[in-house]
Amino acid sequence: MLIQTKHCLYVCEIKFRHKIDKAVVNEMDDKIKKLKIGRSTTVRPVLIYQGGISDALVDEGYFHYLLLFETLLASEEEL
Repeated sequence: MLIQTKHCLYVCEIKFRHKIDKAVVNEMDDKIKKLKIGRSTTVRPVLIYQGGISDALVDEGYFHYLLLFETLLASEEEL
């Protein structure tokens, strides 16, 4: 999923797995390299996930946002 603002492109990867590991970084990086992006555009990778994520993935610091899928469906009162 791609979300574009005036100067930023959010490239969102959605994963539903029991455990998501660092391999998703390479997958995402390959996808981003295939995009034609202007010089003034900042790319921000986002992982939307359901399940667990490995500590190695978090420590990598690659994703600008790590969003648990449930939070997208939650109402403001539940947050």
